[in-house]
Amino acid sequence: MRSDLVKWLKSHLYWRIKDLNSPSSYRGKRLHLSLDESILDADAEITTWLERVSEQGRLLGTTSNPYVLSGLEIYLEQLQQESQQCLVANLAIYIEQDPDKQLRNCYPRKHPECNCQVLSQRLLFIFKNPPDKLTDIARECQINYQTLVSHWKLKAIPLLQEVAIQLGYQSN
Repeated sequence: MRSDLVKWLKSHLYWRIKDLNSPSSYRGKRLHLSLDESILDADAEITTWLERVSEQGRLLGTTSNPYVLSGLEIYLEQLQQESQQCLVANLAIYIEQDPDKQLRNCYPRKHPECNCQVLSQRLLFIFKNPPDKLTDIARECQINYQTLVSHWKLKAIPLLQEVAIQLGYQSN
């Protein structure tokens, strides 16, 4: 949901800036906007657009750069990071629970102990830091290393990507 908002806002700002820079914007009338333009804020005090955005940036913890676009970009980046963290958490829960048994049912022939759920739990940072090495897993499960690598790359990773998309991941 937030990633959709971030994408929409970036797109909206992009086209509004293009409109402002276009000589034919606003039906032939060039509209000049200034960040120094005086406006009334919520407390009926006179302020400027720049001060308002800078103040919102301070409220959001983005005091490092008071410029409008930089503060807004920092805020959008924070929203995107929160969205990604939420997706990772949901993916971790899905892997742990495997409600459809999709991950458990995806394994190399004759090696159900090396299913996608187990491999994900052992190879992904969200479960184990540092993650296990494929060589160690292959040795423990007595499976050919190359078979395990192929299974991970050709079956497990695409399956995890599919699950992530179902959970709301959208590639840029």
